[in-house]
Amino acid sequence: MSAKAYLFLTPSISALGGAERYMAGKVSWLISTGWDVFIAGPCPNTPAVDYCSSRIIDIRGFNLRPFTLTEAGRRLVTGDVVATLCRYEQVFIESSTICFGFWGEYLASQLGAEHMIFHLSEEVPKLSMPEIEWLKRKYGRREVFFIKEGIARLVLGSVADGRGVLTAYMTSPIEDCECDSALLNKRTYRLGCISRLDKPFLIRAVEELVSFARKHPECSFEVVIIGGATDPSRDEEWKARLSEIVQGRFPLLMPGGMAPIPRALVKSFDFGFGKAGGSFNLACEGVPTLTYSMDTDEPMGVFGFDFARNVCADDGESVDTVSVLERAFIEGKYIGQPMPMIVARKAVDYAKHFKAFGSYDGPRDLLVPIRHASVKERLKGLTFTLFGPRGYGLLKRLFRGGC
Repeated sequence: MSAKAYLFLTPSISALGGAERYMAGKVSWLISTGWDVFIAGPCPNTPAVDYCSSRIIDIRGFNLRPFTLTEAGRRLVTGDVVATLCRYEQVFIESSTICFGFWGEYLASQLGAEHMIFHLSEEVPKLSMPEIEWLKRKYGRREVFFIKEGIARLVLGSVADGRGVLTAYMTSPIEDCECDSALLNKRTYRLGCISRLDKPFLIRAVEELVSFARKHPECSFEVVIIGGATDPSRDEEWKARLSEIVQGRFPLLMPGGMAPIPRALVKSFDFGFGKAGGSFNLACEGVPTLTYSMDTDEPMGVFGFDFARNVCADDGESVDTVSVLERAFIEGKYIGQPMPMIVARKAVDYAKHFKAFGSYDGPRDLLVPIRHASVKERLKGLTFTLFGPRGYGLLKRLFRGGC
């Protein structure tokens, strides 16, 4: 056993996406440098990526704020983690979302650990002013990081100074590999997307494709969306929701998550749409791709023609999706044309994450309630404390909410 342990807190162990691929790469690097690695969070299914020899701790309740629970309830959530890691001399905790970061801070106080929040999501949760002030203090201590400066500004406002951005991008998931021949049977123009099915921008994007189909019934096209939901058990639910929006106006193919993604399938796309790594990877394969802003989900322009990198809302003016599709499929712009603006990303340097982190030895300041819990939050916390994860799971399905 190593004398040092690295703990990831994440809401999506079982899913397949950029966050999971980042974690898998970092797990491998950490193990090679002498760390024992643990990943804690809800894990209802077998992970879709290889986390090497790390140990996965299936924990429920992290989507509750710690202060909504009694101390007994908090220990019920974290007991397995504390019991596993308390024997280590050094513990480092990395929370992959702000919400899980509240628990990361609590665990840091229990284990005497260092704690970093690396918010891997493009979305930002609803936060109270005390919570924002707490994040600002952690940011000032170099303990909070984001994948894009625009997302940092959404949370921190003018406090964001450009120093809180780290790279999480891995190499492209698109490779030369076998592909189901049925997916390559292209019948008309094909639009493609690589994304989690439950990303908020995707609903809007599909609705805009429907608007284009209504306006131009003479224009035939089909859509392929590669990816699953954050919670794999809800894949079919999200597929049904997207299909309901389309209502048969164009063929919609959703083959689910793929690892790796066949290059032949991506090459069948005439045009793409997406955000963050999904749009970047399509563009790198020569697919002109309408990219959505990472912070506001606004359509911003075509990757490789209007932008050379992922964008946030303040990087330019938003565009009208229907107009972009008209230029692509009716006026013949973009498709088949060379893209002059693609810029390759640098691979993630995990050692730089440690260099960027500002070690803090002072007292942890999120051990007591920092705002009043709502009735809904108190009800969730009470249910979890009284009935444990099973009872809480029943209540969660009723609310379909949480952080």
